[in-house]
Amino acid sequence: MIIIKNIIKYWVLILLIVILILFSINNKPIVYNFKLTRGLIVACSDKGALISFRSLDSDDKNMSFKLYRNNELIHTFKYEDATTYLDKEYSKNDKYYLYVIKNNITVDKYDVELYFNNINSYKSGAYFDIPLDVPISDNDIIYSPNDCVFYDVDGDGLYEVILKWEPSDSKDNSIRGFTSNVYIDCYRLNGEKLWRIDLGKNIRAGASYTQMLVYDYDNDGKGEMILKVADGTIDGLGNIIGKKDIDNRNEEGIIIKGNEYLALFDALDGKVLDVIDYDPKRGNVSSWGDDYGNRSERFLATNAYLDGINPSAVVIRGHYRDIVAVSYNVKNKKLVKKWKFDSRKDKNLNIEGNHQVMPSDVDKDGKDEIVFGSFVLDDDGSLLHNSHLGHGDALHVGEFDLDNDDLEILMCHEEKDVNYGVSLRNARTGDIIHKFDGEFDTGRCLIDNFISSNKGSELVGSHDYLVYDTKGNRIGDFTNDNLIINNDVLEDINFLIYWDGELDRELLNNTHIYKYGEDFMFIGDDVKSINGTKKTPSLSADLFGDWREEVVFPTNDNKKLRIFTTTYETKYKVLSLMQNRQYRMQVNAQNVGYNQPAHLDYYLNN
Repeated sequence: MIIIKNIIKYWVLILLIVILILFSINNKPIVYNFKLTRGLIVACSDKGALISFRSLDSDDKNMSFKLYRNNELIHTFKYEDATTYLDKEYSKNDKYYLYVIKNNITVDKYDVELYFNNINSYKSGAYFDIPLDVPISDNDIIYSPNDCVFYDVDGDGLYEVILKWEPSDSKDNSIRGFTSNVYIDCYRLNGEKLWRIDLGKNIRAGASYTQMLVYDYDNDGKGEMILKVADGTIDGLGNIIGKKDIDNRNEEGIIIKGNEYLALFDALDGKVLDVIDYDPKRGNVSSWGDDYGNRSERFLATNAYLDGINPSAVVIRGHYRDIVAVSYNVKNKKLVKKWKFDSRKDKNLNIEGNHQVMPSDVDKDGKDEIVFGSFVLDDDGSLLHNSHLGHGDALHVGEFDLDNDDLEILMCHEEKDVNYGVSLRNARTGDIIHKFDGEFDTGRCLIDNFISSNKGSELVGSHDYLVYDTKGNRIGDFTNDNLIINNDVLEDINFLIYWDGELDRELLNNTHIYKYGEDFMFIGDDVKSINGTKKTPSLSADLFGDWREEVVFPTNDNKKLRIFTTTYETKYKVLSLMQNRQYRMQVNAQNVGYNQPAHLDYYLNN
C-alpha cells in the first residue's frame, strides 16, 4: 500500500512538472523576438582595422570566439573579453571571419556584415555609405534624407533602412503654406531600394505629421510599418489608398478636413495590408485650441510592450491641452484596437504632453508605460500620474540616479506658470526630485553620465547651461570658454553617444562628438544634421559591432546616408544595447516629433 501511494505521489509530481513546463513554454514572454546576428564589422583607421561584434544575452560561459584574417587565426576572445580587436596588420583586400566555439566545437561562423573602409578625416571614426534614390521634384523643391529607422524587415537578421524624405518647403504646424509630398523609402544596406511610399498631397510635410512605426508586430519574424495616411497615398506596389484625386488643402495649404486613415504596411514590399479610420477624428478643429490645425494636426507615436509579451503600437493626436492616445496590436495582418485614452473626457485633468513620447517600464511590472513628459500613461491606458508641469520640447527617461531604485524623467519646460527651466522626476510616482527654474522658454535639456569623475549622471538645461548632479549640486558650466568650440555647441545640448570606449557617454551635437570640457574628437566628413535648429542625426543607436553607438547623417549632396562607427578600442564587454527593451523601443521611436536619444533602463557600469 505504501509503495502504491509513493508511486502515485511520484507520478503526480511528474505530472505537475510537465504542466509547469508546458505553461512556461506557452506563456514565455517574447520580449527578445528582435533577432540579432553578431553584427561583425571592420572599421578602418590609420592604426589598422578595428574588428568588433555583438555580445548577446544568449551567450554562455562555455563560449569563445576565434577571429580569422583570410585563413589565419589572429585572435581568440574568451567569454569575458571585450568583443573588439585592433588588427594592426590589416591590408585593403583582407577578409575576416568569426567562429563561435562552444565546448571546443564550432557552432557558428559569421562573415563581416559591413566594412567601414572610409576613414573619417577628423581624429576618429570610419564610415560606410548607403546610396539613395533622390526623389525628383517638378519645381525647385529639394528633397533631403531626414529621419530613418533601421529594422530587419525580411527576417534574415540584417538591418534594412526605412527613410523619410523631407522636402525643402516642409513647415511646422504653426506656419501656413503649401508643402510638397512626403516619401518614405526602404533600402538594403547596399543601396537596393525595396519600395517607395508616396504619402500624397493630403499629408503635410513637417516634424509633427508623419511618425514611422516599424516593428514585428505579429511575431512572424518580419517587419511591418504603421503610418497615418490619407486619400491619395500610394503604397510600395502602386496601390492607391482612399480617393485618388481629392485635394483637401485649403487656400493657405493647411489640411483640416478630409479622410484620415491609419494603415498597416508590409515592410518588405511596402504593400498596404490594412486601412482603418484614424482614431480620433479631428472633428471641430477649433475644439483642439485653434482654427488652423496647429494643435489638431500634431501627432506622436511609439511602440511598446504594453502586456510585457507582444509589441503594440500607440498612436497619439495632440501635444497640448487635448491628447488622445490609442493602442493597437496586429493580428492576422489587421490592426486591432487595444485601448484608448482621451483627455477631452475630463477637462480637470490639466495635462499637456511633449513633442515626443518615451516607452518605459516605469513601475517595473514587466509592462511598458508611455511617458508623455509631464504625465505618464499606465500600460492599460489609464493615467498613472500627472505632474501638472505643462509642455516641453525635450524628454529623457532612464536610470540616472544611482541612489534611487526607480527610473527618472528629465524634461524642459516652456510654461511661465511653472517658471520654465527643467525638472527631474521619479518616473514611477511622478514626484519632483529637483526643479531648476528659468526666466524664459527652455527648449533643450540633457541628462546622462557625461562626466566620468562624477558619481551617477549629470543634467543641464538651456535656461542657464549650468551642469548639476542628480542631488542638485552644481558641478559644471556649459558657458565655459573651452566648451564654446567654433561657436557651435552652446545652443545644441540634445544628443549623446557611446563612442570612445569608456562607460560614460560623449556629447553629440550637430555633426560633432566631444567629451564634456574637451575639444572635438569627431567631426563628420561631408555630412549635415537634420531637423532645422534641432540639429539632430538621422539616427544614433547601437546598430553594429560592439556596444558603442553608430551615428547616421545625410551627405551634403543628399545622395547618401553615411553611417559612422567608432575607431576607438575598449576594454569593456557590454551586451548589445539593442537587447535592452527600453533602449530598443526608444531607438525605434527616435524619429517621432523632436528627436531625442535613447536611454537604457539600467546604469551602464562594470
